[in-house]
Amino acid sequence: MPYAQNTEVSTDKSKTELKKVIYRFGASNYQFAESDEKAMVQFVKDNRMIRFMLHFLPPDSQMFVKTPTGRSRKKNAAFEEYEKETRRRWRALILCIKAKFETVESGIATFEEEFLAHIVLPNNETVATEMIPMITEAYKTKKMPKLFEFG
Repeated sequence: MPYAQNTEVSTDKSKTELKKVIYRFGASNYQFAESDEKAMVQFVKDNRMIRFMLHFLPPDSQMFVKTPTGRSRKKNAAFEEYEKETRRRWRALILCIKAKFETVESGIATFEEEFLAHIVLPNNETVATEMIPMITEAYKTKKMPKLFEFG
């Protein structure tokens, strides 16, 4: 069962809680933006800009319009499933970020080790966005990637 599958916590309460978690661990400059397809949470910690992207499934996704057995849901029931999944994803993001901060605070990993994929580079892309294609190519070609340069 996915984490927080049946949460009743509203997305607004989750956003407020996430902001509190970020500030509790000494981060600053919290920023938030949202569209129908995704949300962006960004903050600064240890002179590093950190960005998390939270992607949402479209409301007309089969996950919402059909039951697990394949039966069609009524429009209001499908929308409730969509809302339920959106609430769940916000709870999961809080868990993720809180766990990363706790890991760093407990000395299990450094800040850079724990947040590396989400560090925003000078070109406004995250390390993950830049490195994942390089890693994929390296495994495909069995050759180490060249270091990336900032333009």
